[in-house]
Amino acid sequence: MGILYISLCVFAVLALITHIAGFYQASHLLELGDRDDPEPDEWPTLSVVIPACNEGETIEAALSSLMGVDYPNLEIIVINDRSTDDTGAILDRLAATDPTVQAVHIETLPEKWLGKLHAVHVGTEASTSDFILYCDSDVHFEEDSLKKAMAWMMNDRLDFLSLMPRMVANSTFLFALVQTFGGLWCVATRPGGINQDKPNCFGGIGAFNMVRREALEQTEGWPWLKMEIADDAGLGYLLHRHGFKARIGIAVNHLSLEWYPSAWAMVLGLEKNAFAAICRFSIFRSLVIVGMFSMYTLAPWILLATPYYWLGIACFSFYILCGWLGPEMGISWLQKVLASQLNIVVAFALLRSTIKTVARGSVDWRGTEYSIPELRAEQRVKF
Repeated sequence: MGILYISLCVFAVLALITHIAGFYQASHLLELGDRDDPEPDEWPTLSVVIPACNEGETIEAALSSLMGVDYPNLEIIVINDRSTDDTGAILDRLAATDPTVQAVHIETLPEKWLGKLHAVHVGTEASTSDFILYCDSDVHFEEDSLKKAMAWMMNDRLDFLSLMPRMVANSTFLFALVQTFGGLWCVATRPGGINQDKPNCFGGIGAFNMVRREALEQTEGWPWLKMEIADDAGLGYLLHRHGFKARIGIAVNHLSLEWYPSAWAMVLGLEKNAFAAICRFSIFRSLVIVGMFSMYTLAPWILLATPYYWLGIACFSFYILCGWLGPEMGISWLQKVLASQLNIVVAFALLRSTIKTVARGSVDWRGTEYSIPELRAEQRVKF
């Protein structure tokens, strides 16, 4: 029993340390709404590049919000990446009503490219502006969002700015699960280090990655990332390794996104990239992380029935305190506290991703199969 108690205490302490690290890193996420940057004398040109594959249900509302932003010198390039639904027709119709919108249709995918990476590469080649914003096809924009982001870029002389939107969810459980994932993402990405220009700290958020073209053109560009599953972090890494200045923050009052419609949809969605991005295609690494994440949830509860109950109480007390003091992310205190208990769900999603990927020997990405060896050989991001 002594070894069992010690093991439980160790996992509880590790859970606390991970939670503290996530809390600390999240507190360093800069808020776009808190910025009061002066507007430049002349707004630089900006291209928004949006890859879209079978997004017919959501893209019109999201793209309409982008078309309504208050920003001069704007071009919107939407890449219809081999869609089989009505995405292409929607884009053509919207482009016909607004000269700033350009629809680019891709019919085939070259070998050794992930579809999304090829789409953003094509969009980059089609763009003409001084700055490029890469974003997902379901992000909604407030009217002043691009001006505020660009003013930040110009005022701080940034080469790369990545922003996290407010996550829209239809249940408390889903809100909390997204927050759990976000906390673990903060631990891995270390936004505090990114915002203090520390070495080996990089990251990106697919919903909003704005880059200075001049900086991007001094790197290997998207072809260097053509098989990188963690493409958003990959862009941040690409710029970081060349010494460019980056900042990462949140924009809960300026950007919004429904990442997944349900918790189960999130588990399914993580199938294609969790084993790759988190575990680097390593079964051993996956099993270790699954075990740790599971015990992060279970250990404090089990300790309540042992002589070390005080450590379990300490864990829960700290989780509640962090819920009160944590940064505003568009979710309630209750959802933040619940998020501290859902590491085991992330562990399940990771285990499922591992089993599915290893059993197939490949990853299915938008209907195209990619073998584990070819993805591993081209993997750039290693958290």
